[in-house]
Amino acid sequence: MTAKRHHYVPETLMKPRTRSGGLVRGYYWDHRRQTLRYKELGPKAFCCLPNLFTLKSAAAVPDAIEREFFQMVDTAGAAARDKLNFNGVRSLTDTERSDFIRLLLSLDTRRPSVVKKLREGGEFLREQLDNDPEVRRLAARERISSRPSIWFEQQTGVLYEDEALSLIQSTTDNPRIGNILMNAGWGLRRLGPTAPEVVLSDRPLIRFGSTLSLDFVWVLPLSPKLLFFITPDEEKARRISRASDKVLVHNINSDSVAQADKFVFSIGDHFDRSWLGKRMRAKPKAEPEAQGSGNL
Repeated sequence: MTAKRHHYVPETLMKPRTRSGGLVRGYYWDHRRQTLRYKELGPKAFCCLPNLFTLKSAAAVPDAIEREFFQMVDTAGAAARDKLNFNGVRSLTDTERSDFIRLLLSLDTRRPSVVKKLREGGEFLREQLDNDPEVRRLAARERISSRPSIWFEQQTGVLYEDEALSLIQSTTDNPRIGNILMNAGWGLRRLGPTAPEVVLSDRPLIRFGSTLSLDFVWVLPLSPKLLFFITPDEEKARRISRASDKVLVHNINSDSVAQADKFVFSIGDHFDRSWLGKRMRAKPKAEPEAQGSGNL
């Protein structure tokens, strides 16, 4: 059966947010009522959209990106995440580190806003071909009455939109960024039992700086009490390791909320909703396709 619901945040990151009863609570700002609200759904029901990655070419497998590519990325990444959680960074093999890097990269490449831009890139490719003087001369010589791009798609069975969308896979497997991340310093920061909860947003990976520099930091909340970070800067790694639980959680939560597309996930009943409401109220209304700073 063809997979219809395509996830842009994998279930492995949602499960640690499961509350009693097996549901996940996602907070969002209701712009119409001007109030903070929440939905409670199963971990598979959040952060997915119908046919987000669907390929439309006649010869393509419609759900190949979701079922064959991202499910493989998520399964291998989940195994690496579990090993990180229980045994620490040093327990990972190079293959497992690579699997986890692919998971990290996928969190940005499959965001709905990115997918939308890629699909729009298909029309850009059509326009480039249709406006190429040499292509137009060839089309006239061959008496092709339709747009050259449409003729090409009809002859090959491959849509330019699908060609643009396939870039998701190459950017997830980007060897240049992968090598930089592989050789950077990896760390975990476990919070104490009385520490505030680290929330998760529907844009879970927090990035500071550029991977082209030597001072970037990537942070991913793995659970309400566990942070993963990666940086080539030893001083930044020490600051993350030595910061108080309260200060670190406040900074990470502020950045998570600031970059959320719509939802912020919390497991605790005593979460500071007034703090969250003030920050989410100031955010612009999420684009329809996305429904579902730097303090370090």
